[in-house]
Amino acid sequence: MAAKKKRTEGVDEDRCFCCDVVLTKGNKEWHHFPVPARSGGEYTVPLCLGCHDMVDRVPLADWPVEWAFSAVSNLNREGKLFLMKTMSKFWPEHDKTQKEPAEHETV
Repeated sequence: MAAKKKRTEGVDEDRCFCCDVVLTKGNKEWHHFPVPARSGGEYTVPLCLGCHDMVDRVPLADWPVEWAFSAVSNLNREGKLFLMKTMSKFWPEHDKTQKEPAEHETV
């Protein structure tokens, strides 16, 4: 029998946890946070479909790099270090087999 999902205390269930948009019946998904479901996470937060897609369905390497700078700008030291460490662990490695163009070459 699967463990019952638990709602995270103090989180407004009518607003997206990430972007704060007002949620409607067709624009709301519950996301396991901070521990993913695949790792045994029980707690969930409400997300709009757009934010849920970015978290669950869009690879991190496809996210706009500017988002990383925006994300860290208002964090405290611990938050910045946590995010930097996490990103360094989960960002896909650069394919070193592809030849990089020299400075004078155009692509």
